[in-house]
Amino acid sequence: MAILVSEMSRVLVQGLTGSAGQNFAENMRLTGTNLVAGVRPGRGGTRAQGVPVYDTVAEAVRATGATASVIAVPAGVAAEAAGEAIRAGIELAIIYAEGVAVHDALRLRALRAGQRCVIVGPNSAGVMSPGIANLSDMRTVPMVAGPVGLISKSGTLTYEVISDLAVAGLGISTVMCVGGDPVVGTTPADAVRMFMADEATEVVVLLGEPGGGIEIEAARQWAAAGRPIPLVALIVGQALPPGREFGHAGAVARRAGESAADKMASLSALGAHVVPSLAAVPLAVQNALGRPITKGRP
Repeated sequence: MAILVSEMSRVLVQGLTGSAGQNFAENMRLTGTNLVAGVRPGRGGTRAQGVPVYDTVAEAVRATGATASVIAVPAGVAAEAAGEAIRAGIELAIIYAEGVAVHDALRLRALRAGQRCVIVGPNSAGVMSPGIANLSDMRTVPMVAGPVGLISKSGTLTYEVISDLAVAGLGISTVMCVGGDPVVGTTPADAVRMFMADEATEVVVLLGEPGGGIEIEAARQWAAAGRPIPLVALIVGQALPPGREFGHAGAVARRAGESAADKMASLSALGAHVVPSLAAVPLAVQNALGRPITKGRP
């Protein structure tokens, strides 16, 4: 099993003819993901990456039965593109652009209310389940199936952890990059809930950053559910001074409780296995699963 994606997912790319869209499409082609269409206003009736291009998402959905969209358009129009996907009946919309205006992201949340669409992002590297579907920009990392569910704000951290887990003989059920913008459609708490209901996931790894409190919300939900599966957590940016932005727009500790140290203490108090560094993640996962690591780092 997997969360959000399946072998039945029928994927379109909004912005397919752009460089980011082309990259996503190539990843899908290499991993056997079912890419059925692209959308680019003014390019309807053409083809790209072996699939038809439509002027609107509604046209693409009617013609191909698409169920998921990767939105690879600039930040200024990303919320509008996601709104179009929601109105067309798309079930999963992944927003790749970084720096979507907060008021646009909030309006998008309101539009989604009552709809069946799950929004991942903005500033998301995507969703990937090895052997099932790859709606992400991950290409060079090992695509190994396994019992680890991975939630992350950062695509780069995600690549590092997946690679380290693969070296240790540990694979992924699903990786969800929720996004590093201040307001995101699917939070780590939402992702934890999905993973707790997924039979293929035996342990969850949560990768967080300074700023906000969505990692703590996720751990609270997990603890309230009785800690049904182990939760391994890492908060990066441990040396980041208060008020200094850490890469992503949402990664800045402005209030008490938002620093990496504060978050690590809170997560530990809720029962999560908090690790100090990326290198410590595989051993913590091994201990949580009660399995020996079958390979070692060279």
